[in-house]
Amino acid sequence: MKNKKAQFEIFGVVLIVIILVLAMFFMIGNSLKKKKDITQSFTDAELGQNMLTSLMRMKIEDCGTTFSEIVKYCVSDIHDKCGGSINTCQYIKELLKNGDPNMPGIFDETLEEWGKKYRFSILIKDSLDEKEYDILTDPDDKWDKVDGTEITSEKPCTIYSEKEAPGVIPLPRPRGSGSDPTNRFSGPIIVKLEICK
Repeated sequence: MKNKKAQFEIFGVVLIVIILVLAMFFMIGNSLKKKKDITQSFTDAELGQNMLTSLMRMKIEDCGTTFSEIVKYCVSDIHDKCGGSINTCQYIKELLKNGDPNMPGIFDETLEEWGKKYRFSILIKDSLDEKEYDILTDPDDKWDKVDGTEITSEKPCTIYSEKEAPGVIPLPRPRGSGSDPTNRFSGPIIVKLEICK
C-alpha cells in the first residue's frame, strides 16, 4: 500500500514539473513575440519619416534640382523644369509610382516590394475654408494639374487602417507665385508619407 502511495506522489510531482515547464515555455514565447511586434512598430514609424527625408534630398537628374524643389514647382504652377512635356505634379506621380514594370517608380521598387501599405500626399491649406487639400488628388477641383489618382499602395491605406506616425516635412511656398495671385493657398506645403498596417 505504501508503495502505491509513493508512486502516486512521484507521479504528481512529475506532472506538476511538466506543467510548470510548459507554462515557462509559453511565457517566454509570448514575451519574444511582443518584442518583435514593438521592434516592427518602431521600424515602420521611422520608415515613413526616413523615406520622406531621403526623397526630399534626392537630386532628380531630369529636372536638375532636388525633389523638394519639384514639389514647390508643382504647387507654384511652374511646369517647365522637367523637360516641359509633362507638368511637374504629374512628373512627381510618375516618379514615385509608375506601375510600368519596365520603368518602375521609387515606391514601386521600395515600399511595394517590402509589402508596405502607404499613402503619399502634398497638402496645402485653403485660407478661406481652413481645409487641407491634396493637390495630387484634387477632390474638389481646386487644381487642374493631375489625373486625380492617389499615390498609394496596391492595397491602399483607408481611413480605418491602423497607421504609424506619418513622415511629415513642411516646405515654404513662395508667396504670390503661380496661379494663386490672391495667396489663398499661401501657407506652407506639407509633404506627408503615411505607412499603414
